[in-house]
Amino acid sequence: MQETKSFLLVLLFAGVAGVLVAAWGGGLSGQVSGLAVEGEVSAQLPLAAESDRPFPPEKTSNFSELVLIARSALVRDRYSGLVLYEKDPEAVLPIASLTKLMTAVVVHKHLSPQEILKITPLDVKTELYRAGLVPGERIRVAELLEAMLIASANDATLALARHLGGTVEGFVALMNQEAAALGMTRTAFTNPVGFDDPGHHSTAADLGLLVKEFLSHPDLLGIASTKETIIRSVDSRYSHKLATTNKLLLKYDEVRGLKTGYTAEAKGNLIILVDVTAEASEGVAEYYSIILGSNDREAETEQIMSWVRDNFQWTPLEISPLAGKTGEHDSQY
Repeated sequence: MQETKSFLLVLLFAGVAGVLVAAWGGGLSGQVSGLAVEGEVSAQLPLAAESDRPFPPEKTSNFSELVLIARSALVRDRYSGLVLYEKDPEAVLPIASLTKLMTAVVVHKHLSPQEILKITPLDVKTELYRAGLVPGERIRVAELLEAMLIASANDATLALARHLGGTVEGFVALMNQEAAALGMTRTAFTNPVGFDDPGHHSTAADLGLLVKEFLSHPDLLGIASTKETIIRSVDSRYSHKLATTNKLLLKYDEVRGLKTGYTAEAKGNLIILVDVTAEASEGVAEYYSIILGSNDREAETEQIMSWVRDNFQWTPLEISPLAGKTGEHDSQY
């Protein structure tokens, strides 16, 4: 009997404690829910780590203006969205193989990297920049994405487009749907490669939206940051050595991709992501640069890198430790 009474007392105590905890937790939950309605939850929740919090760059005291010859350009801080420099960002221009960033995004959203496809004779009938794919070769999507983003291989690009879209035209429709979804209002695609065409164009501002989406896919960024690799068919009968077309990726440790582009009409185009975390007092700091219509895309991009290094500094924002990661700077993007 004594054991029974003791057991009942334990149950009673546990029940009371549970009610108290539930009441306290429910009250706290109600406060958070109330804040959520007003959109202020982020202002009340602690950060994961102060050093991981992104912060916008600030101009240095000896700030100087940048002058570029390129037809259009955009330089933007990756995390705050702050524009560091722009030149005619709404100019509608041909973009050459920068197109392949969109091709990669569409493929990545619809196909498994392990899916296998068969190379057709139509895939290899293309101009320049080929990975050397062979009709009949069976190869995974992942390898073709590498060929497209590292070596700018047109044969790999067309193979992916035909496999997913059924036809090149079918795939282009998916590209334009994605562009519309991203808000790229001054962009139109007529092919997945970037061949010159009167109806194929974009702007530096629109490409900024595409870069943001591309960077949200870590696998794609990893590929675009690769200097060289070898891809193989599923039976290892064929192998193809790939080398990056991005000279600045080879030259600077802080450069992390992204994509080159050139045609006679578009001239030199280049997008790079630059990691300047080493130059920041703390936290992660990166920016991307977009150059369109340059006679020397590498030299002008190096000019941008030097200008950013001399004219901006990344210092932590004076925000309460309880402030959230989302804030006024996010709305600038």
